[in-house]
Amino acid sequence: MPLTKYQRERIVSLHLQNKGSASNILKLLAIERIYTTKQTVLNTLARWKETGSCEDRPKSGRVTKIPKVQYKYIDDKMVVNDELTASDLMDLLQRKFGETSIAYSVRTIARARLDLGWTFTTARYCQAIRDANKEKRLEWCKERLAEQEQFNDVIFTDESTFQLDRHRRKCFRKQGAPRKLKYKHKHPPKVHVWAGISRRGATSIVIFDGTMTATRYGDILTASLLPFIREKYPQSHRLYQDNDPKHTSRYI
Repeated sequence: MPLTKYQRERIVSLHLQNKGSASNILKLLAIERIYTTKQTVLNTLARWKETGSCEDRPKSGRVTKIPKVQYKYIDDKMVVNDELTASDLMDLLQRKFGETSIAYSVRTIARARLDLGWTFTTARYCQAIRDANKEKRLEWCKERLAEQEQFNDVIFTDESTFQLDRHRRKCFRKQGAPRKLKYKHKHPPKVHVWAGISRRGATSIVIFDGTMTATRYGDILTASLLPFIREKYPQSHRLYQDNDPKHTSRYI
């Protein structure tokens, strides 16, 4: 990767301090966590001797040659599929407008995508919802809004599984440093958790092993939910839970 102005200045500074050959300067830079190559050190010193400066070279200022209609096409395609690479966009542009009309590179497309506000980042997890359930949930929400529902006496409960060993897919590293390796267990440890929330507070958290059965679910309600109800909702309450079979079992 290109050196920053500060890194170029450090190379020149070490050279002026008579710190030895390019190989020795390379070792001293590594101590400061500046990673580069011997040839880059030599090139930096040669350029400094020629120009007397560590400033960046003037850029060519090349103007992007993507027509506005193709800019809009790139933006529209990214809206439809936000995982498209610059190469994918190049293929789509060539099919749409013809190969002879695309007189720019994949890097130019990547810059255009950035100019349009698209940045590469990690995606957050969410649960998939079937189209039929989307309509039902939307209708349910509209009904609650029409009723001006405040959920003052409602207790929401559910269970979930949490993976204990997880790394982000993206991380930071120093310029010039090798790409980091992060291990990933084939079968990471997990915990199962049950809990409830309401406008008057939360229930205790229950951590359990194995599979949630109707019998185990009943035991959890007896040990954790009923004491919460007696303390927070002694008069009346409503329990909201999903339609999991164990939640509606006759045992419950």
